[in-house]
Amino acid sequence: FSPGGSYRAFNQQDQNQYKTIIEKSATDDLVAAIDWSFSAGGLGSLPEPAWLSDQQFILPRSDAGPLLVTLAQKAQIQSIASSYFQLNGAASQLASGFMAPDLHLLLTESGIDSSQADVRLYHGEDHKVENLLYTFGAFAPGGTAVILGNEAGERWMRPLDPPGSPLVKFIDTSDQPFPAWSPDGARVAIASQPAVNQPASIRVLEAPSGTTLYTWRLSGLYGYYNYTQLAWSPGLQYLAAVGSDLNNPQERAIFLFEFPAGLRP
Repeated sequence: FSPGGSYRAFNQQDQNQYKTIIEKSATDDLVAAIDWSFSAGGLGSLPEPAWLSDQQFILPRSDAGPLLVTLAQKAQIQSIASSYFQLNGAASQLASGFMAPDLHLLLTESGIDSSQADVRLYHGEDHKVENLLYTFGAFAPGGTAVILGNEAGERWMRPLDPPGSPLVKFIDTSDQPFPAWSPDGARVAIASQPAVNQPASIRVLEAPSGTTLYTWRLSGLYGYYNYTQLAWSPGLQYLAAVGSDLNNPQERAIFLFEFPAGLRP
């Protein structure tokens, strides 16, 4: 559904041929039907429409590259690669977008060797494009920051604007690859990997500065749980964690951390 709920979009598939159907939510009236192909579609999940506003959405992948669809009297379709990045569209490209408040686009292009991927960032306010030499790119919730990473699992964070903003490393290779962003994008929680002589800890960082707001240094039994899933409560008062005993992975538990202090097993 579009953010305002006016439209819904869904894909129909016939082998590698797709049709994206856009309908009015209230009346089921057909607004547009867009035909496109993605020959690599069977290798992963079907790329669903990603809404930017009540009038625009992105088809993240296609054989012609990512597509930006604008709903007007007639649906307008743009190639993101050629229209915004001056590149030829290709199936190897993946795009995401955010209005923050102007249009920002991330385009990732990878070859056979994913370690050679390029991430490019488009700034709608001045139409500038940054070429970011990382293999992973994503927008933080709320559009406050952009997340960049490499194949080793390291992640950096920086403000979305202005171009060239300094990076802060917020995940080390020893940390879990499952950071939990708060719904407003202002905080990120990260659990470290426990070891025989190194109990786990959970950090809460401010985004996008990377400043540590709080650290739970876990001890005793709790310190030797492997915390692989984290999630914030809607009011940002609690952080839930799913953990398994390092010495007995079949023994799992859910913990509730009270921010900024406290542990409720």
